[in-house]
Amino acid sequence: MITSRLAACLLLLAPTVARGQDASIEDPPFRVEAGTFVAIITRDVDAQADWYRRAFGLRDANHITAEDGRYDIRILAGRGLILELLQLRGTAEPPERAFGLFKTGMTVSDIDAAHRWFRQIDADADARVFTDSALAMRSFLLRDPEGNRLQFFQPVAP
Repeated sequence: MITSRLAACLLLLAPTVARGQDASIEDPPFRVEAGTFVAIITRDVDAQADWYRRAFGLRDANHITAEDGRYDIRILAGRGLILELLQLRGTAEPPERAFGLFKTGMTVSDIDAAHRWFRQIDADADARVFTDSALAMRSFLLRDPEGNRLQFFQPVAP
């Protein structure tokens, strides 16, 4: 079963991701809170993997392809984040959803550094970081190249 296989791969491989696997990838000036996991179904697993490697400083942890070619999974990891990218093949493209997850959020170590980084690499990020006084959080939103929404948070110091 794919879920147990993925879980085993994540537990075994994520801590052993090699640093410096690709010297051309610069580490961003922030970290995602440890233990963050995000999974995204994508149209182009290779292009999305390239973008997430660059944007988050992630490294390849695993690559799983179905023997019959129905799916291609890339697991990227590093800097507190484990990311699963899944491309389905031989099936109709998933329809646009009216209900379901709207965005995913991540707590980062330095919201201003994260915002500057994403603007520097020309990611589709909000023009400014905003403060939500009710939640005592600073935040900004961005979209990846396929339009998936990612929101970043940092608690406001008391």
